[in-house]
Amino acid sequence: MIPCPVRIRGITYTSIRAAARALGVTEKTIRNALDAGRIDDTGLGKRSGGRPGKPCFYRGKSYPSTTAAAREWGVSTAAVSKALAKIWQQRDLERWAA
Repeated sequence: MIPCPVRIRGITYTSIRAAARALGVTEKTIRNALDAGRIDDTGLGKRSGGRPGKPCFYRGKSYPSTTAAAREWGVSTAAVSKALAKIWQQRDLERWAA
């Protein structure tokens, strides 16, 4: 495969591989972002203030994201998501029963 330059947030990389290495992501991530038209979001991640998470209400408190809730409670994001899914499922069942 011939290397193809890629421009991300104003920086031109000599290839997808070079961009992936510089941004700390995989080549597949770069390709997927190019296909989806969101290349400038690539490599930002949560730690760099990338896209904000989806706000949630967990254990009686509002959080900016499931990651924030998980961090505060010392559990995994999967545990928070699973708990929220149960709550949403219960609410749906109550609506359907009404």
